[in-house]
Amino acid sequence: MKAAGDGSGLRRPLKTDVVVIGGGATGAGVARDLALRGLKVILVERRDLAAGATGRCHGLLHSGVRYSVKDLPAAMECILENRVLKEVAPQAIEDTGGFMVFLKGDDPRYLERWLANTQQAGIGCEEIPPGRALELEPNLSLDAERVSPDFVVSECEGCRMQIEHGSSLAAVHPIEILARALSISVSSPPSSASKAP
Repeated sequence: MKAAGDGSGLRRPLKTDVVVIGGGATGAGVARDLALRGLKVILVERRDLAAGATGRCHGLLHSGVRYSVKDLPAAMECILENRVLKEVAPQAIEDTGGFMVFLKGDDPRYLERWLANTQQAGIGCEEIPPGRALELEPNLSLDAERVSPDFVVSECEGCRMQIEHGSSLAAVHPIEILARALSISVSSPPSSASKAP
């Protein structure tokens, strides 16, 4: 196989086990995982990394506490994902903290259910005195009666991790250019006006 020109006007052999198309969270994650498993990977993105939906995402990995009352399985999945990502990519995660705040007038039954469900989900939230919470966050409402830290983390460099693990990156490369370099036929998706036979 021959690669597209590298800017010098020369063409060079291109050898890889896998070509991943798309440099969003999924493509970058797949490329990284394959590279960690010892495969030679090329990730191709027609624009820059995270230029699509991934770059427009708020990027927060929730602990799951926000889902613990209405969707306990989702809360369990969140904390599991949170822990896995902290283990496999600690360099890409920044702890930002946060609070779950119960104000005067909030339903105490909800609070007790929330506390029980976070424990059941394995999140392990514990209350802190409202005064301590105000020290940590001076803009916290003075109506806060009970406060629990929420372990929210921000995934700040998720789409660039694969570069650290031996993947090659071809950003700003439309797939048609790569296809020509690899002598692959790429067909356009059918137009919405075309009808199925």
